[in-house]
Amino acid sequence: MNLWNSYGKQLCEYYLDNARIVNDNVINYEWIQNISKTRY
Repeated sequence: MNLWNSYGKQLCEYYLDNARIVNDNVINYEWIQNISKTRY
């Protein structure tokens, strides 16, 4: 899970921030924030 902690969180936030899938509420932005705070 170090790969997630090292790169996954940043990539998820980078690509999903203001993404159409988030703006259309297909993915809840609060979920992205919660999952990015999770440490595995």
